[in-house]
Amino acid sequence: MKKWNNELVDNLPSATRSAINCMWNNMHHRCLSKPQYADVEVCEEWLSFPEFAKWVITSSNWEYDKRNELCLSRLGDKGDYSSENCTFYTKQESAKEAHQNIYMVYYSAARNLDESREVFWGLSEIAELTGVSASTLSNYTDTDKYINSGRTQPFKLYKLKVENTNDRFNTTKTASTIKTV
Repeated sequence: MKKWNNELVDNLPSATRSAINCMWNNMHHRCLSKPQYADVEVCEEWLSFPEFAKWVITSSNWEYDKRNELCLSRLGDKGDYSSENCTFYTKQESAKEAHQNIYMVYYSAARNLDESREVFWGLSEIAELTGVSASTLSNYTDTDKYINSGRTQPFKLYKLKVENTNDRFNTTKTASTIKTV
């Protein structure tokens, strides 16, 4: 008996099946454990891994390439996970699609200008690390008021207006480097 009891899935090369399984698990993990996905659901059809794998292989633009792996993305980073609302982007395209806004964090206790600022792709990363809700962060954005989270140095938050984000900023910068107290 084959593992999935599904001819299409069972006959996939193991690296392809593993990559699709990882996407499927990550999609479910996001919906079940990440606060910013609290209102996002996985369609009933995709609760089954073989059905999700079938969609990936037969109905989408995904091709396995370990050098440039594509990410499952919801269109406009809105709505539920379903065949009608999902496509695949490169990791850079996905980040740009998900976070149309870029934010600059300025720390109050920095010793110099280079230490005083960091760039982030959207509020969700900052909210997760600081424990301050995205809505509160949004309310403080561009106000010149310090935000005190208890987990980080006090900081101010500004939305940047950038036309071509890939050319102007390092896209690998993440909130994991935010300065903690």
